[in-house]
Amino acid sequence: AHTLYIDENGILYIFGSEYGQGGALIYDLNTDPENPVELGVFDDYYIHDGFVRGDTLWASCVYGGFLSVIDVTDKANPAEVTTFNTPSNFTHNSWPTANNNYLFTTDEVSNAYVASYDVSDFGNISELDRFQHYPGSNSVPHNAHLLGNFLFVSYYKDGVVVIDISNPDNLVESGFYDTAPTMSGDGFNGCWGVYPYLPSGNIVASDMASGLYILGFNNTQACFLEGTVTDFSNGNLLNGVTVEIITTSGLTTTNLTGDYNTGFANANTYSVQFSKGGYITQTINNVVLTSGNTTILDVQLVPDIPFAFTGQVIDEATGNPIPDAFVKVHNDDFTFNLTTDANGNFIVSQFYAGNYEIVAGKWGHITTCDNYAFTSTSGTTVVELAKGIYDDFSFNFGWTETNTSPTGQWERGVPMGTDYNGDEANAGADVNNDCMDMAYITGNDGGSAGDDDVDDGNAILTSPAFDVTTYTEPYIYYSRWFFNGGGNGGAPNDSLIIQISNGQQTVILENISVTTPGMSSWVDKLFKISDYLTPSATMTLKATATDYTPGHLAEAGLDKFYITDMMQPGFNENTKSEILIYPNPSNEIVTIVNPSLANGQTSSLEILTLTGQVVLQTLNFKLQTLNLNISGLNSGIYFIKISDSKGETIHVEKLIKN
Repeated sequence: AHTLYIDENGILYIFGSEYGQGGALIYDLNTDPENPVELGVFDDYYIHDGFVRGDTLWASCVYGGFLSVIDVTDKANPAEVTTFNTPSNFTHNSWPTANNNYLFTTDEVSNAYVASYDVSDFGNISELDRFQHYPGSNSVPHNAHLLGNFLFVSYYKDGVVVIDISNPDNLVESGFYDTAPTMSGDGFNGCWGVYPYLPSGNIVASDMASGLYILGFNNTQACFLEGTVTDFSNGNLLNGVTVEIITTSGLTTTNLTGDYNTGFANANTYSVQFSKGGYITQTINNVVLTSGNTTILDVQLVPDIPFAFTGQVIDEATGNPIPDAFVKVHNDDFTFNLTTDANGNFIVSQFYAGNYEIVAGKWGHITTCDNYAFTSTSGTTVVELAKGIYDDFSFNFGWTETNTSPTGQWERGVPMGTDYNGDEANAGADVNNDCMDMAYITGNDGGSAGDDDVDDGNAILTSPAFDVTTYTEPYIYYSRWFFNGGGNGGAPNDSLIIQISNGQQTVILENISVTTPGMSSWVDKLFKISDYLTPSATMTLKATATDYTPGHLAEAGLDKFYITDMMQPGFNENTKSEILIYPNPSNEIVTIVNPSLANGQTSSLEILTLTGQVVLQTLNFKLQTLNLNISGLNSGIYFIKISDSKGETIHVEKLIKN
């Protein structure tokens, strides 16, 4: 079994066992604990963990993504009362308050929340608040245990986190101890469990890497800040206002009724900033926060004055305008999706000052993205696009999706990850170092791994036609994802096949199966087209994900597709020599070791962009070990090429600049 719980009446509940679906087995320990009597079974679905008080079982159904309330008054016939989904749909554990009016849950996935609920009425359960220790860090909460007004959370790589739940609709951290200071982010290492119930008042925490910790906690309550934000000009309630306690982790946004709740662990005097697109940012100084108390701070924001924003997309090489290019101008408050006119121009008539990202692209050009700060005096912004075959799926450039599978069709979108027995089935994010967060994914509805996978057939994704005849030596690059597992009919046997066609001939680049290295991860691939067929002006790429009989879970993904030109003679992506290049990826210093370089011999080194542009060059170096500073390069993917004294290429390797 996975875990067990013994209630105040000496009744044992066993969860996640190998019995049936792994529901709840119920035993009486009172008569003879060494030979417990079975009282009943609830086995409608798998239960990972549970808490029981009185006649109510709070069942965490991790793979179903919901918490179930089960009436165990009649142990022989337990009955479901209601269920509700938790924020990340991977419900790991729960703990109710002593009066049974409120409940707190954890989801055991990256960037998940500790959530609070009003459960006083089973017919009207409502979510009250969500808490993240380090928002956006991918850290994972595990178990939460409640003692008084403090919720103790084992937070894997973040260690032990204590949350003050005095106001269940305003969860605020009041204590923290990092048992894993050398680790952070995603993954299941670090603090596995925390126990706050010893008579001594000591807190014990178990860290999977570094052992047992005995901690003290002074029970000091957090400081709470609440209020309402309205429009100064008309008194309307403002939602989506960012409220930040400066120099602290206290950060939140107002809800639909203009209300906000936040706070911080330490009592002090702070400055609080209120910001929203279309309004002038306001900072309130000398706000006093005290432990265990709620400070009320209502604010009125003054509307900003809009202005017209204009831009143009041009060809990087010729300066000619690019018509019908896609442009996205956005920040946390505003998103403008635009298309350039015949002169490459675009305009936003109602625009507000602030920091924005501009993403621009068109099939036949390389999508670009960059950050800008705009005011009413900024003038026209010019965006340059280099020619090239490139698609990171920031925009819809016309790929086609066909299928025989009733589910799991290819979809362009932000990946919504799924999990199967601890392995990622569908990707939870796109690849790094491209624009936006989009990719092509099979069955991107999230939920459980088997809800929208490729099933009983295939899902086919085909690119628009592209012309590689203008390239000297075209190479095709892409990142792909594949997962295959589960099922009851033998070993998984599904596939992802990547093919290219020149309009007359079609060949397979990859036939990926469960035995192919890199399952459940993005894998970068690079192929010289002429090694497979004759390059043409009517090339296409096709990705086919197939679920063969008998059925298993099958998921696939494709991202960051482009054509690059290795123009120098002698290039071979399979060239392997004793030359070492490390670290790779890197953000500053790259070390190149060429042990075969004898005294007096020289080598030359070039770093090229994906389009073949040389951005860094070191000629005639004689050292066997060279430390190269790449801090001046933009983040992205490059090729590092080393040539001998005759100019012949002896080593080429992909280099990632963080």
